[in-house]
Parts: sequence; structure tokens; C-alpha cells
Amino acid sequence: MLWNVARCLSLVLLTGLFVGGVDYGLRIQDAGLRWILAGCFWTTLAWGCWQFLLPAIRHRYSDLYVAQHIERFFPDLGQRLSSSIAFLELPAETTEAGSAALRLAVIESTSQEIDGLDLGQCVKSEGTWRAMGLMLAVLLLVGACFVLDKSAATQAASRLTRPWNHAPWPRWNQLEFVEPPPLKIATGASFRVRVKDLNHRLPEKVMLQFRALEDEDKQEVVVMEQDGEVAQYRFSNLQRSFRLRIVGGDDDTMLWNYVTVMNPPTVEDLGLEIHAPEYMQWPVERVAGSFRVLQGSRVTLQGQLDRVAARVFLVTEEENRRRRRALLLDADGQRFSLPLDAPFDWTIEEPCRYWIEVEDENQLVGVSQDQWEVRVVTDLAPVVSVDSPPRQHQVLGGGVVFLKVTARDDFGLRNLDLHFLRSDAAEMEEVPVALWRRGDSDDRPASTGFLGPGPVPDKQSVLYRWDLASLQDLHPGNWIEYRVVATDFKGQVTESPTQRLGLISRNELDQKIMRQQAHIISRLEESLRWQRDARRHALEIQLQFQDPGTFQKSDLDHLQSVELNQRQVKEILFGTKDGIPVDVDQLLEVLQNNRVRLPDLSGQLKRLLRTLGRIHEEQLVDIEAQLLFTLKTSRSEHETVVKDLTLGTLEDVQVPVNPAARLAFQRAVQGQQSVIRRLERLLGEVSEQEDYQRFAYDIRRMANLQDQYREQTQQLQVDRLGRTTEQLTDKEKAQQRQAGERQTELARQFEGVLNRMLPMQQRLQESDPVSAGVLSEAINIAQQQALSGQMRESGRDIERNQLGNALGIQLEVHEGLLSMLSILSNRHEHRLDRMLEQLQEAARGLEKARVGQQDLGRQLEAAAQQPQASARKKAFAKLAENQQRLGQQVKPLLTKLRQLGAQQSADGVQSAGEQMDLTAEAIRQDLGKQAVAGSQLSEQKLAAAQQQLQRDIFQVERGLLRQQLDRLKEQLVTMLQQQQEILAETSALDTLRIVDPQRRLTRVQRGVLKRLAERQRQLALDGLTSARLLERSEAFRFGLQAAGQQMTRAADDLAAELTDKQNAQTAQLQAVAQLQRLLQALQTKVDTGATQGAEPQATTGQQRPGAASPRSLSELILLELMQRNINQQTEELAKARMAAGTWTKKQQLQYAELARQQGQLAAIVDRLRGAAVQPAKESKDE
Repeated sequence: MLWNVARCLSLVLLTGLFVGGVDYGLRIQDAGLRWILAGCFWTTLAWGCWQFLLPAIRHRYSDLYVAQHIERFFPDLGQRLSSSIAFLELPAETTEAGSAALRLAVIESTSQEIDGLDLGQCVKSEGTWRAMGLMLAVLLLVGACFVLDKSAATQAASRLTRPWNHAPWPRWNQLEFVEPPPLKIATGASFRVRVKDLNHRLPEKVMLQFRALEDEDKQEVVVMEQDGEVAQYRFSNLQRSFRLRIVGGDDDTMLWNYVTVMNPPTVEDLGLEIHAPEYMQWPVERVAGSFRVLQGSRVTLQGQLDRVAARVFLVTEEENRRRRRALLLDADGQRFSLPLDAPFDWTIEEPCRYWIEVEDENQLVGVSQDQWEVRVVTDLAPVVSVDSPPRQHQVLGGGVVFLKVTARDDFGLRNLDLHFLRSDAAEMEEVPVALWRRGDSDDRPASTGFLGPGPVPDKQSVLYRWDLASLQDLHPGNWIEYRVVATDFKGQVTESPTQRLGLISRNELDQKIMRQQAHIISRLEESLRWQRDARRHALEIQLQFQDPGTFQKSDLDHLQSVELNQRQVKEILFGTKDGIPVDVDQLLEVLQNNRVRLPDLSGQLKRLLRTLGRIHEEQLVDIEAQLLFTLKTSRSEHETVVKDLTLGTLEDVQVPVNPAARLAFQRAVQGQQSVIRRLERLLGEVSEQEDYQRFAYDIRRMANLQDQYREQTQQLQVDRLGRTTEQLTDKEKAQQRQAGERQTELARQFEGVLNRMLPMQQRLQESDPVSAGVLSEAINIAQQQALSGQMRESGRDIERNQLGNALGIQLEVHEGLLSMLSILSNRHEHRLDRMLEQLQEAARGLEKARVGQQDLGRQLEAAAQQPQASARKKAFAKLAENQQRLGQQVKPLLTKLRQLGAQQSADGVQSAGEQMDLTAEAIRQDLGKQAVAGSQLSEQKLAAAQQQLQRDIFQVERGLLRQQLDRLKEQLVTMLQQQQEILAETSALDTLRIVDPQRRLTRVQRGVLKRLAERQRQLALDGLTSARLLERSEAFRFGLQAAGQQMTRAADDLAAELTDKQNAQTAQLQAVAQLQRLLQALQTKVDTGATQGAEPQATTGQQRPGAASPRSLSELILLELMQRNINQQTEELAKARMAAGTWTKKQQLQYAELARQQGQLAAIVDRLRGAAVQPAKESKDE
């Protein structure tokens, strides 16, 4: 029973799933098909019930059937089991089937046999369980359908069980318009049909069906273009009315949509006016159709329609963004416009298309046939760049920077500004400086707009002189970041890349100058090598030209090589891109821009340029022309000879040398030799200047090393205080040996420098005795102080642990090196000083000769008046010898003046000497009157030469003065900057102490204070050292000593941790004020301005009585400032004494110091006054 039920239910459910699945998958809408599917289901249901359920219900299992079923499984039973069942059903009294006992025995025997059998084998459960499993699987499948899609499963069951009900399936696709098509549209217009699927399952093929209303029988179908979840199609230039619908997937139910095409009003005339942005100041431009416009321009328009319209629209489309704006329509309904005062404006910012749409009273919109393009020209931001100096540029704090700025803009620049930022600024704010402005009256570029050829880009090149001296408190190590900002008429701002100016010290600049000078020398050496190489090859060719007087093809190649080498020489010496003149100009620019006064170097560089120019004009051009002539002539001769020969014999053909080519080549070789001589001489002069600077650099480096070694020795002394050599560890002994070896190595380096200086000094002795004397002075310092030996001795003392002695020697060596450095670094000043001494010595010799000539003239007049001829002759003979002796005394002066470069004075002395020789000859010939006249003329010429010599001395004195004052000013500026920094740090430390109630310093602050005291003491030492070097200016030496003493007081107070305003800061402020007074005295214009037009008045070699010297004017200004300071401090002390009744110990010391300064000041003034009013005394010899 269970087996039949399971089979029946499984059959029915499977049939239902199959039929329902077919209905679901095919989405059957036809009623007949639905009835057929339902009939199949019901037929299967009826057959299953008839075949399986009904037999199971009707069939009944009897005992006999069961017994027979068991017998079929167990054949050994035969029919005994069924017989026993039958016997049991018979009455006991019946005898038809045998006796009752026999039947009972059969039953018992069968029962015993049955007990031994497994009757479970007779039951067939496998089929039942399979049927049950199938039924459960089908039930699970049906349940899964309901779980996954309950509505679809219910709909399928309902359609299957009740086919007479109207229950259609929902469609897979449901197509719908994104926006409905218009009911009415203008003729020639366009519109786009867009369709979407509400179920988000757009079919792969969506078809648009449309039919013209005039021809219903003809239907057109197009496949729509898909774009994501939307299908679209565009109708263009519509001329006939039509109907349309969309079909796709399983959706074909869309109704027809009717579109009526009508004729709207059209545009007959349209004109536009472009109003450029106000900042451009362009005229109004009238255009039509497509046009070009500047971004931000405003457009107005006016037009005419062919008939009355309800509304007119301006439609613009840019980047798929469409904008529709209503235009103003006149009362007649035919004219429309967009004026400037319209409620909205048409300002064009981006490229676009535009057209006009017209709407009539039926709301029918007509679109113009043409759609015009608008091209937008963007007013780009300006472009600006700084062409020079480079991104990273180094300059002195008081130098000049030339900014070469290039800027351009497509429609006009308004201004260029320089913005800079200092690294030492308290607030990081940029400072603007105007570089260039366009005036209101200046013509603006692109003033006609886009009419005609259109605007021309505006380009400006500006060269701005940026004087860094206008910026205060610039210190080496700081930097200035700057950029140029360009602004156009639109207000757009563009900045150039940020560049940096590094502020360097004078020492760093000197090293830079030396590197550039060494580069120039290397280029000169390179040109000399090329020229020598060219001449060497030229000589070989010249020998070939002379003997045997013929040449071959290889010689032409050789000659071509000579010409190329000569061209390389010209490029190095006079190239406009990377030649030596470019390097020289750059070095001169460095000197000029940094306001570095190196007359020797700048003068030599200018002479170098002039010499190179003469070499180029006088020789290089001619050499190149002669070589080219030789090459072309020889090549032509060779081609003439070999034109008829075979290729194999061309190399060995000997061609006679053209005489003109031989002569031209000879002139070229001679010119090359001349160029070599001039280059060698030029290289020697430039190398000599470079050697001086190299000596100064080496001595400066050694002085710095010596100072470092001294500090290291001082630290060693502190670490080993109170210990002998035996008490030192091996490591400490090794450290001392290393320190001693470093000192000894420095001595060897110093000896190497001296060994280079001595040959140069000997070489200059004849050609330039003044320069040789300067070099000799530096060498004498090294020899007299035995600097090399002292260096070695200090090294041995360090190794012997005699650190105190070593420190003293190292300090002396350091001061000696500084003295040598002063001479070499200020070579021009020392050269002028020695020249001044030698000129003054020559002036004394000239004065002595003039006085002797004057005495001789008086003696000649007396001798000429003697009546006796013998006595007169004897006197004349003696006077002739004296006259000749005077002439011999003048000749060495002539040689010296020539060597010193005093050419005019030398010419005067030479003329006087020649006249003295003529006078001596007249005396020997006993020509009294002529001798007397000649003597007087000789005296006059000597006086004239003496006066010219005084002019030369005056010029040298003025140059020497300028050198010394500039050097002193530079030193004072550096010292003032350092002192102000120390003062600021001291004030900051004292402010930190005020925060603490007990004014205590932390360990870190004490370390800072210690280093600050060391810096203050070193600055005081530098000031006192500089004061000792001021030998010629007692006033400035006294002023600098006063500043150094105040610095020393401040250093002592800092060492004692007295940082308040009553102690260290007071001394520091006084030192700052003293340095400022020194600078104020040096910066006065009286120093040089009062003497520029002056001429020496006396012919005796002495200054006019009462006239102040150029230096004494600055000294008097300084003395006046110092006297005012003494008066002010004295008044303050007096007020303090009146207030307190007495002075403190420090005030007493201050008063004593003021008294001492007042005494020194008075002594200096007396000496200056005495030098100015006392006439010069002639010595007995003169």
C-alpha cells in the first residue's frame, strides 16, 4: 500500500513540476495551450490513481495468500504451510481431509519447521523505501520552488489546477520610455527616443518600429543603440508625421505613439555683439554664426522671425550640458534680442554650440537649421622666469645682484614685482619690491581684440639692479629667498620658481675668486698648448714646402689639422660663448657686484681683455686668413695635377708648392710664434697675480689651523694639569705625539710655501721691485720671527708635555702668520705703501739735486764775474766736475721712477739730466753766460719734475688712503655684527635668569654662557690685534683699542656670570657704540671728496702749513665723536655721585678710565695739530 501511494504521489508531483516549469519558462499566454497542459496534468493524476492507489485500496491479503507467498521463498516447505493453514480452517470433526490427528501432526510438523526459518526474507522492503525516497525528493524539490519564488510557484499551481481562470504570467521585460516622445514637433527638428526596462533586464536587441501616417502599410524597424541600461535612437530633420512603438524581449505590448510634425516660425536674421571683459578695453565686435571669443566675454544678440511667435529661446550646449534661456520678444512677436540690461547675461566661459529655438502659440518648438560653434580663447596666466642669476647664487651682504627677468602674457602684462624673504627675519613675511609697471599712457598689446590678425603676445625683459646694501643687518651664512611675481590685466598672478641668495663671507668670496682666476689661467694654458701644437705641425709643413718644395695629399690633411687647431686657439681666446673673455667678464662682474675693490686684479683682468682683443685683431685674424688661403690654394693645385690620374696613384703624387701659398704660410708661422710669445708673457703676468692670492690663501689656511692647534693644546693642558709625563696613560701620550706631529707637519707645509715665495721674490726684483719688496716684507716676517722653527719647537714641547711653553709659542706663531696674511691679503695697499716710501725717497733725492743745482748756479754767477781768466778757468773746471757729479746723482732717480711707473716724473728728471749735461759741457768750454742760463734752466726743470713727482705722490697717498679705510671699514662692520649678536644672546640669557627668583642658571645655560664669554674674549682679542696693525692712524688705533677694552670688560663680566644691564650689557653697549662711532667717521664723505680736486701746493715736497691731510679729517671726526662720548659718561657719573653722595668701586674705575682716555685724546689732538702747523725742517744733508 505504502509503495503504491509513494509511486502515485511522485508521479503526480513530477508531472506537475514539468508542466508548471514549461508554463513558467515559456510564459504561455494562449488559453488552449494552458488547457492542454492542465489536461496532461489531470490525466496523469487519474492514471496514477487508477494504476497505483485503486489496486492497493481494493487488494486484501488472506492467510492462504501469505502462506503461498512464504512457500515461494522457501521451496522446501512444499505446500505444507498452505495445507496446514487450510487444515486449521476446517472443523475438527470433519474427515474429508483426513483424520484430525493426521491434520494436527502436519500442523505441528509445519509449525516446527517454520520456527527455524527467517520469515523476514519474505518481505520486499527495498522497493517501498525507494518509492518513499523518490517521493521525499520530489516533495523537497516542490518545496524548494515555493521557497525560492513563492509567487511564481503559486501562480504556476493556480494556472495548472484552474486553467479556466485568467491568471497571466508577469512579463520578463517591461519596456518604457525614459521621457515620452513629443506629440508635436517642428519640421526639421530632432529628438531622441530613450527606453529603459523596468525590470532592469534590457533585452540584447531593442527594436524601434515606426510608420509614416501617410503610408500605414510601410513599417520600418531599426535596432536601437544601447548605452548601459538605456536604449536610444535619434530622429533627425523630421519632415513627416509618424507613429512609433518599442518591441524587445518578451514585451511587444507597447501601444503606438503618434508624433505630429508641424512648421514653426523660423529665424530670418541673427546678429551678435561681443563685449570683451572690461580689463581688456577692447571695442565691441560684431559677428554672426560661429565665432571666436575671449573667455569671460559677454555676448548680446538681436534677430528677426518670419512670423509671430510666443517665445524664443537661446540654447547652448557645452560638454553634454544644455542650457535653455528665454530671450526678450518685442510687442510685434517677431523681433527678439538679448540686450546688456537683460535679466540674465550670456557670458562665455567654455567652448560650446548654440542655436535658436522658437515656440509658437501651440507650444510647438522650432529649432534653427544651423547650430554654430563658439571657440573660446583662454586668457592664460602670465609666464615669468628669472634668467640670471642662477637658482643658487652666492653674494656678499653688501653686494649688488642683477636680476634678468623675462615675462610674457598672451594679452598683456600689468606689473612685475620682486618678493623676497630673509632667513633672519623675526616674522616670516615677504617683502615686495616693484620691478616694472605699465603706465596708463603706455600702449597696451592686443588693443584691437580679435579683429584683423588678432592679438600679439606681450613680452617684457627687465634688468633690475638689486642693491643688497639697502637691506640692513645681512650676515654671512644667512640666505634670501626670492621670486618674481607677474600680474596681467585680468589680475592673474604667476610666480617664478623660488631662488636663493646665499650670503657669504669675504673669505669665501676670495676662494671663489681664486677658483675663477685659476680657471682663466687653465684656459690660457690650454690655448698656449693648442697654439704650440699648431705651430709645431706648421713648422713640419713649412719644411716640406721649402725642401723639396712639393707636397702630397697627406700634407693637405696635415695642413687641414693645423687650420683646425688654429681655429680652436681663436675660440678659446676670443669665443663669444665659452671663451676666456666670457670668464673674465664673469669674474669682473663678481668683483663689481660684490663691491670688492681689488685694483690689481681688476686692472689686470681689463688689461687681459685688451691684450686678447689686440691679439685677435692684429694676429689671429691674419693667421687664420693666411692658413685658409694656403689650404685652398694647395688643394686647388693638387686637384689640377691629379684630375687625369688613376685612383691608385693619387696618394704619392708630388705637387709643386705655389709661391704665394708658401709666402702666406710663412707669414702664418711667424704670426703663430708672435702669439706664443705674447701668450707666454700674458700667462706669466696672470700667474703672478694668482700666485700672490694663492700665497694669501695658504697663509690664511695655516693661520686657521694654527689657531685650532692652539685650542687643542689648551684643552690638553687642562686635561693634564698637575701631571708629569710619567703619570700619563699610553693613550694620552699617543694623543700628545699626534698633536706634536700635526704641528710639525704644519711647519713643513709653511716651509713649502716659503720655498715658493723666495724664487718669486728674486724673479720680481728686477722687473717689479715694488712687488718684490712687498713679498720680501712678508718673507722677512717669517724669517725674523723664525715661524717655521717655532712651529717645530712647539711640536716638540707638546710631545715633552711642556704645554705651557707650547701655548705661548703657538700664540706668537699665530700672530706672525696674521702679520704675513695682512701683507699678502692687502698686497695692493702694501705695494702702494712701499711705492709711497720709494717715491718720497726719490722726492728727497730730487730736492737734494735741486738745492745742489741752485748752489751751483750761484757759484757759476760768482765765477763768471771774476776778472782774471786763469782764476775763472780754474773755478769753471771745478764747477764742471760738480755739475757732472749732480747729473750722475739724478740718473739713479730716473731708473727708480721708471720702475715705479711714474713716467711723467721720470720724463721730467730725464729732461733735467740732459740739461745738466749740456750745462756741464758749457762750463768746460768756458761759456759763462750759457752755463749760467743752463744752470737756471736745469734748476727749473728739476723743480718741474719735483712738482710732477709731488702729484704722483699725492695720487699714491690717495689710493693708499682708500685701501686702508676700506679694509678698516670691512673689519669694523664684521666686528659690529658679531658684538650685536653677543649682546642679544647676553640679554636673552639675563631674561631667563629673571624668571628664576634666585637668578640661578641651569647647567646648560652655564655652558652657553661660557661659550659666549669665550666668543666675547676672542672678539676683544681680534679688535686689539687690528688696533696694533693700524700704524699710520693713531686716532683710529686709539678708538679701536677703546672698543677692545670694553669687550674685555664684558668678557670678564660674562665669565663671572654678571649678565645684567649694570655689568656685561653696559660694557657691550659701549663697545657697540664705539664701533658705530668708528664706522661713522669712516663713512663721512669728507675723507675723499675734499681732496679729489686738490693739488699739492708746495714744490719742496712738504704739505702746505695748516692744511689737514686726507686721513686727519676722518681722525678729527672720530676724535670729536669720542670726546662727546667722554663728556656724556662724565656727566652721568657726576649725576650718579650727586644722587648717591659717593661712587661705587666700579664707578671709580670707570672715572679713572675716562681720565686716561681724555689724556690720550688730548695727546693725539696735540700731535695732529703739531703735524699740521709746524713747517718741515730741512736736514743738514739736504
